[in-house]
Amino acid sequence: MIAVAPRVGLVDRPGERRIHTAEIPRAGGIAVWLAFLAAGFLALEVFPGPGGFTWEWFRAFAFSSGILMAIGIIDDRYGITAWQKLAGQLAVAVLLFFAQGGGVGMFVGVDVPWWLDLAIWTVWMLAIVNAFNLIDGLDGLCAGLAVISVSALAALTFFAGRTGDALVMLAMLGALLGFLRFNFHPARI
Repeated sequence: MIAVAPRVGLVDRPGERRIHTAEIPRAGGIAVWLAFLAAGFLALEVFPGPGGFTWEWFRAFAFSSGILMAIGIIDDRYGITAWQKLAGQLAVAVLLFFAQGGGVGMFVGVDVPWWLDLAIWTVWMLAIVNAFNLIDGLDGLCAGLAVISVSALAALTFFAGRTGDALVMLAMLGALLGFLRFNFHPARI
């Protein structure tokens, strides 16, 4: 992606709010996403285990995250308004909720009706997506915090006996670590 992104105009140009002095490729998320999908596919093929990591979930995630990737690429290349991004993220959150058969069905240990589950799920998805979008300003910060978060989730799911879910986290951890190597200051992507 370091070589491909500049050819298609996916670069971050220097400016008053930037610390870099040369153009930097913006397409690191594409590499992380593709690496995660490849690792997730292999994990499902080789190590299917208990937990929520199923082919149905994986297909729903791949499709909905693909839409988020498209929104991000369009924004990086052409720029779209915050409201347009939020509308796309909202649509993806709702799509993923229904594609995977609902959210968690519970909130603080209490069963909730599907419409409240959808509302909680959507708010949570929008909060997480935008929290990581907003901290993506310093070299290595976003990916570094994602590594910490995913590591904790991998440990929690593993010790809870949900090895399939832990494999999802390990797949994402590997993708993030591969990217982070090129994202530390001075970032190459």
